[in-house]
Amino acid sequence: FFSIKISYDLLKYSDTISSTIDYMDMYETIKSSFFEKRFNLLESLAKKIIEDLTDKYNSIYYIKINLRKPEIKIDSNVNFISLEVEHNR
Repeated sequence: FFSIKISYDLLKYSDTISSTIDYMDMYETIKSSFFEKRFNLLESLAKKIIEDLTDKYNSIYYIKINLRKPEIKIDSNVNFISLEVEHNR
């Protein structure tokens, strides 16, 4: 499970893709970050995604990422571990 919340400054107010962030392009950036290598920590993956997005999109000033790793067994509990990371510029 992965969710992301992003806040950014609009470059200009118009009804064109050039005035905003192309969501499909952003999706491809996140996907590339995710599959670039195997991460041992969810925190490292979140940091990589934040770095890649803020490097590519200067208008982003806030990111909140929620990652959930399913099927984690801790003692007799079989559930998931969830991590939330925030970034403010």
